[in-house]
Amino acid sequence: MPLADKMVAPLCIYVLGPPRVEWEGEPLVVPRRQARALLFHLASSQPAVSRQALLFLFWPDIPEADARRHFTRLLTHLRRALPNSDVLQAVDDRVSLNALQTWSDAVEFDRLCAEQDSCRRFIALQKAAELYRGPFLAGFSLPGSSEFETWSLQEQYALERLYLEALDSLIMDCTTRGAYSEAIAYAQRYLETDDLAEKLHRRLIGLYALDGDRGAAVRQFERCTTALERELGVSPLPETRLAYQAALQGTRAARAEPMAVPSPRWTTIPSLHAPLVGRDGPVSRLQQAADQARQGHGSVILIAGEPGIGKSRLIQEFVTGQLDQATMVTGSSHESERGLPYWPLVEALRPYASTAGLAAVDIEPLYM
Repeated sequence: MPLADKMVAPLCIYVLGPPRVEWEGEPLVVPRRQARALLFHLASSQPAVSRQALLFLFWPDIPEADARRHFTRLLTHLRRALPNSDVLQAVDDRVSLNALQTWSDAVEFDRLCAEQDSCRRFIALQKAAELYRGPFLAGFSLPGSSEFETWSLQEQYALERLYLEALDSLIMDCTTRGAYSEAIAYAQRYLETDDLAEKLHRRLIGLYALDGDRGAAVRQFERCTTALERELGVSPLPETRLAYQAALQGTRAARAEPMAVPSPRWTTIPSLHAPLVGRDGPVSRLQQAADQARQGHGSVILIAGEPGIGKSRLIQEFVTGQLDQATMVTGSSHESERGLPYWPLVEALRPYASTAGLAAVDIEPLYM
């Protein structure tokens, strides 16, 4: 059964962004943090949740009998915090919120994003974008409950991906209709969430050009370059530079003449021109692996470590010495792209997607 409409539901729960609870339009305080966590979980799951799943979520490391006693007390605390205890339902070992008295922005957001009717989809996605106030349960945590924290993080990634997909569809629709100002606004919101989405920087550059704002297109390319170099240590892709050049020339990137795609080029950002020291061992190991690969004995090397210890610099130093001996392909992935299969490989091979590019790379077919 779908949840009630916001206009008639006495209990409204907001979990997109900093969470809050309202009863008949007024703020409702749920004193205990664990009770709030249970309420937020139930508000994010339209179907009833099994008691067993909730026991594992809150008390995964204690005997089941003890967990059940804790859970019974938790249900009591939550019922007492709600103006109407009938809102919380526990039937046949399953727990849920009364669908006739509850409205949740997460459930409504999911419903709007799932709209498939072509006539209603644009309006539905606009409403979904308005509902998304920020990351799921922003600022809320449940210390000492790793399972709840893991669930919360998974929900955050899933809802953020839905939000970005909705924005992407809105950008495409607005662009098709020639509503460039609207498309620009949605693209800006996309980049507020994922500043490393180069394809969106590229599209925004093109949108500024279509809207006649060449200066904004130039500034957007500069922001893209800065973000990529600062966070990933890489330069924009050739197609991004193509969109930038098209904006400078006042032409549409989609209609620009095709140009040869150069091989990926590693560049050291200005602050890293100092000599690499203390890495002779790792560089030697990488060189040895490269020599073995040229003799037909390929391998994979994982370079791991805490952020900021110099992994990217080590790779750049090694790659710089190999440019005249091998074809270099580079790929990267941001945590928000973890749902895209093989994304780093896609990024690495994309510059060679043209016929001319593929002809220049000798890759043996792989038979499974």
